[in-house]
Amino acid sequence: MVKLTIDGQDVDVPKGTVIVDAAKTIGIEIPIFCYHDKMKPVAACRMCLVEIEKMRGLNPACAITVAEGMVVRTNTPPVVQQQKALLEMLLINHPLDCPVCDKGGECPLQDTTFKFGPGVSRYIEPKRHFVKPLQLSERIYLDRERCIMCYRCVRFHSDIAQDNALGVVHRGVESEIGVAPGHTLDSPFQGNITEICPVGALTSSKYRFAARPWDIQNVPTVCPHCAVGCNTSLTIREGAIKRVLSRRNDPVDDGWLCDTGRYTFDYVNASNRLTTPLIRKGDQFVAASWREALSLVATRFAEIKANRGAEAIGGLCGPTQTNEEAYLFQRFMRSVVGTNNVDSRRPDQGDSDAALQELFGYRAATGSIDGLELAKTILLIGANPILEQPVLDLRIRKAVVQGSALVTVAEQGRRLDEIAKHALRIKAGSEAALVNGLLHALIASGKVAPEAEQRFPGLTAQVQQWVAQATPAAAAQQTGVAEDAISAVAAQLVDGGPAAICYSESWADSAAGAAAVLPLAYLAILSGNVGKAGAALNRLPLYGNSQGTIDMGVLPHVLPGHKDVADAVARQALGTAWGAELPATAGRGTREMLAAARDGGLQALYVSGQDPASWGQEARDALAELPFLVVQDIVLTETAKGADVVLPAASYAEQDGTFTNLERRIQRIRPAAVVRGDILPGWQIVSDLANRLGGRFYYGSAAEVMVEIAATVPIYAGVTYGRVGAKGIQWPVPDRKHAGTPFLYVEEPAAESTAVAAGAGTKA
Repeated sequence: MVKLTIDGQDVDVPKGTVIVDAAKTIGIEIPIFCYHDKMKPVAACRMCLVEIEKMRGLNPACAITVAEGMVVRTNTPPVVQQQKALLEMLLINHPLDCPVCDKGGECPLQDTTFKFGPGVSRYIEPKRHFVKPLQLSERIYLDRERCIMCYRCVRFHSDIAQDNALGVVHRGVESEIGVAPGHTLDSPFQGNITEICPVGALTSSKYRFAARPWDIQNVPTVCPHCAVGCNTSLTIREGAIKRVLSRRNDPVDDGWLCDTGRYTFDYVNASNRLTTPLIRKGDQFVAASWREALSLVATRFAEIKANRGAEAIGGLCGPTQTNEEAYLFQRFMRSVVGTNNVDSRRPDQGDSDAALQELFGYRAATGSIDGLELAKTILLIGANPILEQPVLDLRIRKAVVQGSALVTVAEQGRRLDEIAKHALRIKAGSEAALVNGLLHALIASGKVAPEAEQRFPGLTAQVQQWVAQATPAAAAQQTGVAEDAISAVAAQLVDGGPAAICYSESWADSAAGAAAVLPLAYLAILSGNVGKAGAALNRLPLYGNSQGTIDMGVLPHVLPGHKDVADAVARQALGTAWGAELPATAGRGTREMLAAARDGGLQALYVSGQDPASWGQEARDALAELPFLVVQDIVLTETAKGADVVLPAASYAEQDGTFTNLERRIQRIRPAAVVRGDILPGWQIVSDLANRLGGRFYYGSAAEVMVEIAATVPIYAGVTYGRVGAKGIQWPVPDRKHAGTPFLYVEEPAAESTAVAAGAGTKA
């Protein structure tokens, strides 16, 4: 720590802290415009000038790091005079159109002028005017006369997004921000520049003139569009979403949003939203009450169960539904209907997570998102974050800037290849051969991590025998990657540790990925990259609650808490809590349920938050054969158009609940938009249906459902809505005093887990 004095107050801050941030820790505000703590300082605006003892003149507090014994003064007459003069200069040509400016009322320039600026202006010359607005892209407008040339937008695209889309065009007093020559502003992160602009120069085409700060409400929630789970605030006016802002939670999103998360919200306000239950009468839907719709579903389910058995009913719950609904959905199917025919996957998805459960006990990433910045090596295999988990792309770029070595492995090129130390282009389907070659090289080097053998006795010898023929030379022939490159990457994983190995769910569910996940897990273990900060084997799911639906047991062979259906102890514990005897054999998965529907073995299907009709003709044919189809969704999907009963559900913006992101972080969504018609949250729909079939689903809120989840799912045992709070908490959370678990398996392995791991190793 470094000790200094600011305005007579002693301050202790970490080495490397700039003066601006040091002052914040004791409540002293130094005005800024160009400075942003996520970008390198440029000291362009000179608003933050301060006096520093033993240094000549005034110095920029944003660009000078603290030093031991430093004495800083932020409010002396020369400093105050400089602040007033600079603001006076900035306002010479500023249009002062605050009443019509989108930033008016939440504008840093406006606030800083009131607090630090002069009360009057001495300038009477006419202001400059430009044709306005200048459209930089489909989403971004620039009002040039408002710009104060702080360069934040330019630096975001050069330092953070690293696409250099914006620059300064012209020279001298004619300088202005514009699209850089030879570039286009098509970045998937461009919406961030409207938020970090300290004036109203950059505005969003979607929010422009849509609302003012005094007639809106900002509601904290979580983005549902991918598994990163970026924190957001929904701007609500007259009950509808008008914009989405980032809500900074650095461990998750580092303060940024992708444009999908920022601009994809029209569907919540759309006119085609379902607002009342629908029952099919002949070829038409007719509006019905909830009592009529749920009574019909309950009656038909009871008849089918009595005549054909519980196995004739199945359920699909999508990976975009809340933990609370997912938990109750699978509980309903298992304890009320009496079947394990429940799934959250598409028919083309396999069970690649089984390897993780066999080895580690959990189907989840072992590390954290911000742990990527601790990793000295990052290996991406079959992953393309900018398309599937966009903000993760920014985190990886940041890690590389800070010194991490990036290794990319894929059949086709990736944008991240441009910053990779090793970009391995492989033949189609040869990922497993590459990983086996890495394992061979690792073992041959004699650098297997000592803790690997302690945690997984006998695994090294078993894997060595398994990959005996998979030499780097053989792997090079199979993959098309140079033998030297394979050996170099193997050495990088050991010598350049800790290493984070990341792979995409979409790749893992392909034929090539399915064969590579188990050896990839072995690679993480033997290279010593499990159980320490920065080291990880990170599964990268696709959807907003992909991880949560797994945690809640929305799989035909997996109970809540990642317990196997065949586990009699786990089954008995849940059965006791639910007051029911649970089926002991695995049910049908999505693929099997659709096949059974075609063959007549499945008589009813309950679909929530999925659209099987979009999966192809085979799925559509299967749905057409179902005697009874129930669809719960927010709009009339193609699947819903063929349903017998349609149940209108709340969107993420209209209900309370939680999602669990790719790093096992449980985060809360909150109701923001006004609910129209007879829409209900998913957990309530499932509860009401279960009670009509004899269940005892008595919950007054989503929070009460979480209380039961905590009581029945050990990895969520210490979770409450209060503990989730604004920032979330990472499972396992074994009790209410536990702070959460950023990295799995840091503790010494239990005897049981060692035995499981050794057994899994034998299967290799």
